[in-house]
Amino acid sequence: MPIDICVIGFGNIGREFVKQILNYNEFLREKHGLNLKIVGLADSSGTIVKKNGFSKNELLKLLTIPRGSLAKVNISGIKKFANAVEAFDSLEPEKTIVIEVTPSNYVNGEPAKTHLLEAFKKGFHAVTANKGPLALYFNEIIGEARRDNVEFRFKATVMAGTPLIDYLSYGYFGRNIEKVYGIINATTNYILNKMYEKEVSFEEALRKAQVEGYAEPDPSLDIDGWDPAAKISIISGILGNHIPVHNVVRVSLRETALDEVLKAKREGYMIKYIASYDSLTGEARVEPKRVKADSYIAKVRGSRNLVVVESDGGLKTVVEGPGGGPKPTSLTILSDVALIAAKVMGK
Repeated sequence: MPIDICVIGFGNIGREFVKQILNYNEFLREKHGLNLKIVGLADSSGTIVKKNGFSKNELLKLLTIPRGSLAKVNISGIKKFANAVEAFDSLEPEKTIVIEVTPSNYVNGEPAKTHLLEAFKKGFHAVTANKGPLALYFNEIIGEARRDNVEFRFKATVMAGTPLIDYLSYGYFGRNIEKVYGIINATTNYILNKMYEKEVSFEEALRKAQVEGYAEPDPSLDIDGWDPAAKISIISGILGNHIPVHNVVRVSLRETALDEVLKAKREGYMIKYIASYDSLTGEARVEPKRVKADSYIAKVRGSRNLVVVESDGGLKTVVEGPGGGPKPTSLTILSDVALIAAKVMGK
């Protein structure tokens, strides 16, 4: 049975996911017996659906079109809809996986929240890299997927290129996780590393981060802590005590002065932007903190992330890997898709 895929969000992540489907389809078919086909694509302009699936050449052509222009595409056999939800009636329950990769919204989680809940109601399985709905409504989203008896996976929302969520969910099943903390935002880590190594101000380090592509033109979600707060919020939900993103204690990185970084440096420390969840106190925080300059957490560079898991009376495990970027994120999404497809197909 072929598994149909509808991708909602055709930006960097959505397009890279399509590329990886094209790259891995034969491998997944030969190794796991999976037959995946992309039948729907949606962006801000509208949604296009081709019931029998887009061909490789059609997908390659679609990857070259400008952003926000799917509604203008003319391909034989497609149907056009104003938005993704309107297109849902043309998709088949139980054999469809919806991929939600629109930008994260930490105000109300939309439009991703509606996409997911409506997909569940239609009997579609779903995979997301979108942190907004889960950071705001973790219990509601998970509960609705269970009530509708559909598969829902989201490991690309935290350390997008590293399977931390599966590790916490399955690797620690039946054990007591006491604390989770670490570096889960590459932008702020880059800035602090520059301040430490080049002894430049926050403002100068931020400019360098923007030039090199580590920071967005508007870096507020990163440097004011919303991105790591959303991730630690999701981690708290996985551990059974969801703390909504707005209840995570956040200290903006803007408050970290060069003098403070240099003082720590003289004393053998680095300042790192640490996200943490403590299951004993029930508190989640994102804040600049001192760490020893020779510690493993101090050595994290580039787009790498690192998380420490303390469990079972003080046992520590370190998980390090790619934090994000289109390719690592899309491959993690593909892993979730393959897991769902295998379950649906009885593999």
